[in-house]
Amino acid sequence: MCKADDLPRAGLRRLLLLVWVLGAGCALKITPVPIEPHLAEVGRSDGHATLRLGVGVFDDIRHPDARTESHPPLRVDRIEIYRRGEVRTGDSSFIGSVAEGVRRDAVVTLLRTGLFSSVRSVETDTAAASIRKVPPGVDLVLTARIQAFGAVQEQDSSLNFMRVGLLRSRFENSVGFARIHYRLYDRSGLAGEYRIDAEHRGVEQEITRAALDAMAVANESLAIRLYADLEPELSDTGPTLLVRVLDACHLGPRQTLKLMLAVDEVFRREAGLRLRAEYERWRGPAEGADMHSTLTELRSSIPAGGAVVLAFVPRNDGLMPTLLDESFGLADPLGQHAVVSCGTDGTISATTLSHELAHLFGAVHVRDRSSVMHRAMEFDARFFDSLNRRILRATRERPWGEPLPENIRRRVRAIYTAAARFPECCEPESLEAARAALASP
Repeated sequence: MCKADDLPRAGLRRLLLLVWVLGAGCALKITPVPIEPHLAEVGRSDGHATLRLGVGVFDDIRHPDARTESHPPLRVDRIEIYRRGEVRTGDSSFIGSVAEGVRRDAVVTLLRTGLFSSVRSVETDTAAASIRKVPPGVDLVLTARIQAFGAVQEQDSSLNFMRVGLLRSRFENSVGFARIHYRLYDRSGLAGEYRIDAEHRGVEQEITRAALDAMAVANESLAIRLYADLEPELSDTGPTLLVRVLDACHLGPRQTLKLMLAVDEVFRREAGLRLRAEYERWRGPAEGADMHSTLTELRSSIPAGGAVVLAFVPRNDGLMPTLLDESFGLADPLGQHAVVSCGTDGTISATTLSHELAHLFGAVHVRDRSSVMHRAMEFDARFFDSLNRRILRATRERPWGEPLPENIRRRVRAIYTAAARFPECCEPESLEAARAALASP
């Protein structure tokens, strides 16, 4: 909000400042939003676990200055009135308690992992849990201390009397952040500690959206670490998919294996499927090849046999998808070949790889931005939506290199038919492409 002492007293400057105030100077207050769970709420766990989790009190220990929404001051010189600097969210940017909002998101996220038979809020704080006061009806209690939460954004807004187009206003992409210290307790005391720093760089996002996405990344990161610590190893008799990784990005076997282990964790949790990666160096596609021709080259020159072929290729203008697809990847629906491009620094995200490999199982693009299968990949998701989870579980035992068995084809056809009745859930073009692939022999 503009303050009275911001206004100059000189007549002309006062008039010009009034123009600024009416045009942009005071139009800076962040519209408050509720802190809603980023994943759809589910009534029960999808897994077969027996552990019951109570999510206790989340303490907000942020410094008072970090709770106050702030904007760059309004300044005036001889030819310009301007605001330049950092916009920062505060408690007034959100509706309700920040601690309770983060806690509700954690409840929904942890229920989606399948690690627990139930996840519910309990009124146990850290002090009570540390002296083994675990409430009845739960086996574990999670508490947390929120050390940082919010988002920042650079603003450059000015009214300059010496240029054409007096009023200009520009905001950089927002950056959300969350720092949370989680503690897990059982009846014997402290069972684990998880200190998580999360950041989300929003592209043309509202500043509050970037903050909420950072919170979601923190809670999903906790879920991944809990899964690694608590989930017993699957039996070797479960389905395992061999993935031949062709590396033209020079990631090397060590970095590739680390990346594929993160993807394996997603498929193991979401579909009960294991991935086994085999690394190969690759010369890469022909110079100037786009994503579609690269995929065609893979399909024609590198037979998959009983595995799938996943190629890493350097990103350049020629390799950009012809459609708006921020995933920077392409895969044959229900096929055996996929290609993913790496950035100039050689990076590839586990979400991008999970997305493209899921297409080989028949997964489709959905409108749920928190799903691995959202087209734009604006959020670093680690969970599939309920539709694609059903598809993955229906096709996880498909025989690779052979025609899709009729029983699997029938199950997937029924899922696609049901999804077509709800166009708001998934993108029609992606669904039709998958249905066409399913109809092929």
